[in-house]
Amino acid sequence: MKGINEMAEFSYYGNTINIFTDASVVQKGSEYYTCGAAIAILGGNTDCPLKYSSRIFKATNNYGEIDAILLGILLALKLRNTFPHTRINLFSDSQISIYGLKEWLFMWARRMKDGYFYTSEGKPVANQEVFKKIIHLINYYDLDINFYHIRGHVERVGYNKAMKGFRASNGFQISIDVIRSICKMNTLVDNYSRNTLKEANLANYEALPTFYSYGFPEENRREYMRQFRRHINLRGE
Repeated sequence: MKGINEMAEFSYYGNTINIFTDASVVQKGSEYYTCGAAIAILGGNTDCPLKYSSRIFKATNNYGEIDAILLGILLALKLRNTFPHTRINLFSDSQISIYGLKEWLFMWARRMKDGYFYTSEGKPVANQEVFKKIIHLINYYDLDINFYHIRGHVERVGYNKAMKGFRASNGFQISIDVIRSICKMNTLVDNYSRNTLKEANLANYEALPTFYSYGFPEENRREYMRQFRRHINLRGE
């Protein structure tokens, strides 16, 4: 991933809040329903999660994945007050969401026109209002948080491939013990989203809510994105 901080100071255990997000999707007729979910733990305490959060929308799985990260941001803001001076990490197996936040977002912002992000093909970016809300919350509340992409469904590929995948996505190596803990939590949040969706009465869930633009400063977007970059510990412009 371009521009990623090598994170020599990477911390997982101890005084650290680790948040794991995922999403599941089901199809009913021609409609798709997705459940985004987030679970937070303190350090490597996988047996005693601090908080759970989930919600369901009539939407695609990609929407559920980025909305799950938004739920993770909201958990981080709550837990920061309870556990001040802690490092906060967020792990997601959604490559689109993590690469979007750590790399593509800055290119989208440069192409912003009339309040909308655009891809290199000139198409509006999908789910951009959720991305904008994440930027707004991180900047407005001065939230320092580290995003990491992880391999999902590790039970199918094994820990060694999960370690290689983490290095390829994030630019540095972590121990097998940390990988095991991360994979355990990734499976837990995946099951949580699946079970929540399975048990829900989907007839009660309709289209997506209307988001506001959260005052994304188009004219001052360069400094706004610099601020966001600092909060998520990225180097470069």
